[in-house]
Amino acid sequence: MFYSWFPGLRGTNWRIRSPYDDDYQCIAWAAMHTDRHMWPHADYIWFPGAPTYPGDALEVTSKLFVEGFSRIGYKPIGKDKRRWVPGFQKLAIYATEVGVSLMARQDLFGRGWLSKAGVHEDIIHRRLDDIEGDVSAIAAIAGSYGEVVEILRRSWWSAFKYGCIARAYKTTLKMRTYRRTHKWDRP
Repeated sequence: MFYSWFPGLRGTNWRIRSPYDDDYQCIAWAAMHTDRHMWPHADYIWFPGAPTYPGDALEVTSKLFVEGFSRIGYKPIGKDKRRWVPGFQKLAIYATEVGVSLMARQDLFGRGWLSKAGVHEDIIHRRLDDIEGDVSAIAAIAGSYGEVVEILRRSWWSAFKYGCIARAYKTTLKMRTYRRTHKWDRP
């Protein structure tokens, strides 16, 4: 399943970090929420005061995500600033021709990037390129998540200030407990 979405994972060192859970998706996961779906639209939870898109707009630009995630301390730094920097946490915004499709969060200690494909399992992979794919609208319909269009960064202090560190710790304990009591195979 993961190889059909992310062919670049083949032959790389990646692993599943948590079980399937449809309570949240990649955008909420990037914001360190595991109890909601987030999207910049009135039908979803979004950051208070952040702009959303009207009606049934098909294209959702990364600008809405940059503005939304600025509410919890993130600032855009360009799509090529991918290396881990101590004291900071980064997010990557992926998009296709259709619009934003996925977000990945850098591990706090630089061990890779954490991604969630829709409502499926959370995975950790070494590089952002491992899950990049075709950006065409046709490929997006077929399941490609496109390529990185922006990297956001915030300080660890900012993550603490907005309660994200506490949520991450709670989720980590939950997932470690799950992994100890359930055995899953790597795809």
